Amino acid sequence: MTPRGTASTSRSAAGKLVGTRLSGIDAARGLALLGMMATHVFPTFESNAQLTPTWTGLVFSGRASALFAVLAGIGLALSTGKEQPLHGPALWAARRGIALRALVIGAVGLSLGGLEVNIAIILVHYAVLFLCVLPFLGLDVKHLLVLAAGWVLVSPAVAFLLRPWLLTAEPPLQLGHNPTWEDLTTPAVLLGDLFLTGYYPVLQWITYLLIGLAIGRLALTSASVPVLLLAVGSAVAVLAKWLSAVMMEDWGGRAALQAMLLDPSYPLESLLQVNLAGVDQTGSAWWLATSAPHSGTTLDLLHTSGWRPPSSESSFWRAGWCRGPGWTCCSRCGVPVP
Repeated sequence: MTPRGTASTSRSAAGKLVGTRLSGIDAARGLALLGMMATHVFPTFESNAQLTPTWTGLVFSGRASALFAVLAGIGLALSTGKEQPLHGPALWAARRGIALRALVIGAVGLSLGGLEVNIAIILVHYAVLFLCVLPFLGLDVKHLLVLAAGWVLVSPAVAFLLRPWLLTAEPPLQLGHNPTWEDLTTPAVLLGDLFLTGYYPVLQWITYLLIGLAIGRLALTSASVPVLLLAVGSAVAVLAKWLSAVMMEDWGGRAALQAMLLDPSYPLESLLQVNLAGVDQTGSAWWLATSAPHSGTTLDLLHTSGWRPPSSESSFWRAGWCRGPGWTCCSRCGVPVP
């Protein structure tokens, strides 16, 4: 029989661990959702010919949705063993549960896709991402980091090579709208849009979940891990933006793209700052040098991935060391980790 004092202490410790998880990850998840809502509710460009970026566009565009994806990876890691990934029957059971969850999310996304809204609904892509990372749930942090590094380098180049072929097919393998149940009748177009030509290209976005899985396999309750992630993430985010600025401005990348567009008044500079989705990124390798939001390039993925840990891990930091009533409220009001 467990002594009352020991049992009380155990319950208290368990409660602290749960609270840390909720107030840390759920606060970051809440930040991502607020950012995604902001980009769809508030204008990201001014209504002028130059499409001057707004504060909302400069801060949240591309970053909020990427944070959402990275946190999905973290949640998957926490539900499949944390630092010690599951193996054997337990891993297969977890995969079945995640696959079922993905099917439900996808069904909801396909149903919402039929609504007449000016919103890029992420749920179907989110579901496909869950299915795509199922084979990687048993990997440890070292293997996940190597895989993520390779994916962030290779997938944008593969997408750049395949995208022109998909867009010139007959019919073009691009939906131009949110996926719906009706699109299941044209699977080639649907898959082409989901993986390469759509708003959230799954091929490149797998990077975010791989990085999230790697972060979730770390000892997140250790005081040094959030500090390390904050430093490394900030450095990667800044270096990616700096390297892109050098190539686009000092080496003439933006001027070459502007000339290729054959329209000197085309607001390319504003689009590169806020959102490159919908722009035909074919015909020049200079597109791979951008770090524009929703461009899906290596530098875009590095910047948004690097920007993710500072925001999410600062939440872990506060959750671990600031246990005031405000953080209790965050854990109660936060969005559940998948």
